Amino acid sequence: MLTVVLPGYSPSNKAWVLETKRQLEVSGEVYAHGWRHWDGSSVFDSDFEIAKIIDVVGDTDLNFVAKSVGTDVLMKLLPKIVKHVSKIVLCGIPIDPIKHTGSFKLVDPEKILVIQNTGDPFMPSKLIKSYIGLINRKIRVLEKKADNHDYPYYEDFRSFLFI
Repeated sequence: MLTVVLPGYSPSNKAWVLETKRQLEVSGEVYAHGWRHWDGSSVFDSDFEIAKIIDVVGDTDLNFVAKSVGTDVLMKLLPKIVKHVSKIVLCGIPIDPIKHTGSFKLVDPEKILVIQNTGDPFMPSKLIKSYIGLINRKIRVLEKKADNHDYPYYEDFRSFLFI
């Protein structure tokens, strides 16, 4: 089982993706994805990133931890790899996830955990909880009391993915 970590958009998320990798490695193999645009040589291109991720993961069984824009990339990637997906953690969803209803429905709702900060500046947990409830009420939404877009909830990631 390979766990894939997809970070937020900003290069400042490199520290988060590397720390998440370090925290999860105790439980198995982890791939920390870095976005191509972080080196300043290009603009963000989700199609390029999806192709790169598919190249890396191949036919491996997968878990995912995705933050912010990584949640959007994962929802676009999911239809292409769903038969290999075991569990998914989504945190810091920055936009209305309703547009990804089809992707959410590809996965058993008990295999999805959403973690959202109560005061996330992009999308507070109350709104995410409402949107996710419209998609499928069986998807668990864990609300964390924080007024930021930081998601250092490594123990929550581990306990959900590896139990």
